[in-house]
Amino acid sequence: MREKKSSWLFSIDVIRVLAFVGIFLFHFLDIQRMQNPAVRSECIWGKFSLSYVCVALFFMISGFGLMKGEEEKFSAKEFYLRRLIRILIPYFICNIFYIIFLGIKIRGFPVPRSISVLDLFFWFTGFSAYLNLYGASFFTFGLGEWFLGALILMYLLFPILRIAVNRLKWKFLLIYAAFYIIWVWIYPIPVPIYTDLLAKLLPFILGMYLKICPIKRQSAFAAGSILVLLLSFFPIFVLDKLEIEYFVTIDAAAIFIILLPLNRIVRENQSISKFFHKAAALEYGMFLCHHAVIWETACLFVRGYTKGSALLIYLITVITLTILLGWLATAIQKWGQTLRRV
Repeated sequence: MREKKSSWLFSIDVIRVLAFVGIFLFHFLDIQRMQNPAVRSECIWGKFSLSYVCVALFFMISGFGLMKGEEEKFSAKEFYLRRLIRILIPYFICNIFYIIFLGIKIRGFPVPRSISVLDLFFWFTGFSAYLNLYGASFFTFGLGEWFLGALILMYLLFPILRIAVNRLKWKFLLIYAAFYIIWVWIYPIPVPIYTDLLAKLLPFILGMYLKICPIKRQSAFAAGSILVLLLSFFPIFVLDKLEIEYFVTIDAAAIFIILLPLNRIVRENQSISKFFHKAAALEYGMFLCHHAVIWETACLFVRGYTKGSALLIYLITVITLTILLGWLATAIQKWGQTLRRV
């Protein structure tokens, strides 16, 4: 069992795992939609979008976790080194796994010989998929997708955001929230709003504030958040796709606050605590590889294998491979960290 830490960490484990399950479900259903257009891969009810909200939750968790991890004396150099290694090593490992798999599949080396230095740089640093959203055409296998590039940019901005949050307190949140409302309203970029860095920074910043300004009356705030969340399922007014982004951030914050009181239940039950802690430890590795696993295994089930028991076998296969690869990536990363300490 882990050493005693802030009670908030138990809830964060739960939120992290549930957010990953939501993303996994979205991508799994998306593959099913390609075979059957009647499948609703968007997972949208009213103005509640499961996939978009789970992405916002991931950014919120990241902001919360970084503020907690950097409570003591802060060094930007050490922060960058520690954090970038932590997210890039599993990314490299998953890419190696995928290169080996594709090499066996096509009986050749899957990386083109004509790959440029810029392709290699942005691929190795995890930015390729994110930059390709804005019209670039850098080489990538798509592992981590656009999310990884956006997350790294937030990590790079964190020292500045940390100063703003600590010095300006609530003023900074109000200023950025006002900017966010205007930015989403006028959104001038032909790129999906749910991938926009400036829009996704607000959940990240909200996570930072939830750490430094913990909620004292959690039950009361959770009850209020449930009412707010219900407005998304049963909206009383109509918003277009861009304005749904407002609901995404509000819903993510509401779910975060609703799940925080679960800490007491998780903390007091050792089995539940261990399960979520171990699952949360594998979450990033599973996130990196799950989409590729879903896509590649879909080729095996593409004809007549998307119904009944065969669909269940497909789902179990995807889950098993995702957990296995996530565990391998995490285990190799921890092994490397142990060697580095020695």
